[in-house]
Amino acid sequence: MKVIACLLLVAFIYCVGHVASLQCYACTGMGTGTDYDNCLNKMDTWNLTTCPANTTNCFSVKLMLNSTYQLYGRGCARQSQCSTSKLTNATAACLAVGASDTSSCTITSSRCCTSDKCNGGTAVLPQVTMISALIAVSLAAVLQ
Repeated sequence: MKVIACLLLVAFIYCVGHVASLQCYACTGMGTGTDYDNCLNKMDTWNLTTCPANTTNCFSVKLMLNSTYQLYGRGCARQSQCSTSKLTNATAACLAVGASDTSSCTITSSRCCTSDKCNGGTAVLPQVTMISALIAVSLAAVLQ
């Protein structure tokens, strides 16, 4: 009975962590200036944002505007904007990083992912999942 109660508790804590809204890093940068370099490389300059309820993915994208200007962005994306692990909607991506002329905007590289902070270059486990793992290990030790 103790084992079943322990498993139910761990399952409940795990589910609570996944019901919460997705969190993604957000930033935009254009050209070869500081904003572009910061958004591309400097995690301490990125904003952590809580995504809207209809959002299931984080993204990072590199765009080319008018075959001249490079843009880089990170943020939240809907499932319909991602295919497998890449952004598929160039117009939405261009608008998301601040490009007003989307007709000459193309995606040069992109990444979509589905866990908290996954668009930051390093995978970060959600805090609740770590807490669940600690509780499970502690309960297993107590029950033995």
